[in-house]
Formats: sequence, structure tokens, C-alpha cells
Amino acid sequence: MELETVRLFAADAESNKLITRLHDDIFYRRGECLLMNVILVSSREGLELIDDIILRNEPAHRNIVFCLNRELEIKSSEHYQSILYPSDIDGKDAFQAVKDFLYVFRYNIEIHGMIGFDFNDFMSIISGRKLLSIQIVKFANNFTEGICQFNKTSHISFESFLLSFYFKSYDDFTMNQRELYDFMDLYQTSDDTIIKWNLHEDKNQRIMLMATKPI
Repeated sequence: MELETVRLFAADAESNKLITRLHDDIFYRRGECLLMNVILVSSREGLELIDDIILRNEPAHRNIVFCLNRELEIKSSEHYQSILYPSDIDGKDAFQAVKDFLYVFRYNIEIHGMIGFDFNDFMSIISGRKLLSIQIVKFANNFTEGICQFNKTSHISFESFLLSFYFKSYDDFTMNQRELYDFMDLYQTSDDTIIKWNLHEDKNQRIMLMATKPI
């Protein structure tokens, strides 16, 4: 995977090991602008270094703190706009949780879809102190196959969603349009629910779901 507008920083030794692993899978190619600094933190010692890391490195449009230890309580700061706690860190290792987040960013912000979803939409979902869940499923034949792989009830308690759909062609989207809208309606559990969505043409058919809720 390639990233152009994101930079990763480690606040402690454990997070640095994770970034080293990520470098094996991610190629950084500097784009025209730096949209997001992502600071990984895994320890109490790392908490003390977050602001310093942000202040001594190149400014980005937004700074994100990605907390890999559910026991850490990170307070809000003027220096960062988002604090994310992966909700499924117990069932998915920290490496995969961060990689999935970067994957969603890459294929929705750096690679534009067919819907007017942009960086501000992305930030509206993750801004603040949020619990984060990401699910990515692939389907070979039809959209129904992809839907069946989702555990729909596992995300009902979340409040903001990005649903990103990848079809081989726009014609495939048109054929599945009604089913797609019905699928999104499952998550509209209240008037306060925020649902953003994106559509792409890609030979690798898949559905990405990113969900957040305040904590």
C-alpha cells in the first residue's frame, strides 16, 4: 500500500516496533500536501511525548492520536483533533488495526471515489475522542455475498459510519443500487446517526465499513 499525505510517528518503543512492521507493507511517497499526522501511543510514558512530537515535526492539516492501549486515558488537546481507540483491539492485533485505518484513508481520500466524499467528511467521522471499528470484506460474485459476511448487529451501537463500496463497473452498482441503499438503512438507527458513503470502480470488489462513537 502506498501513502502520500499521511505520516506516522511513534510515542514509545512499542509503537515504534509497530511502525517498523508497517514500513514493510507501506510505501511512503510524498504528495503535494500533508493532510494528517498519526501519532501512535501504547504506554503512559508515551502520553507525555505526544504534544512534543506534534510541535517538532512538519505541521499537517490534522493531527490524530491513535491509542493502542485501552487503559490509557488521553485528554483532549489543542494540538490534535482526534483520539481514536480501536474497539476490536482484543480480536485484532494493533498492527492490523492501524493498517486497516490507513487502508480506509488511502482508498477514500488519496484515491477519490465517484461520490463527493472528501477529507472534511472523513474528519467529521473521526474527530473528537472516539471508539473506532473497521470491517473490510471482499466478495467475488455479487453484492449479496459481501453483505452476508457482515455481522450487522455488531455496529448498531455506533453513531457515525463510512460505507465504501467497490464494484467492477458502474453497471454493477446500478444493478445492486436498491440493495445497497437497504444495507445502509440498517445503520440509520436514529436521527442523530451520521452515514457517509463512497463508491469506486475496482476489479477487487469489496465493502469497507468504518464506524465511530464518542467515549
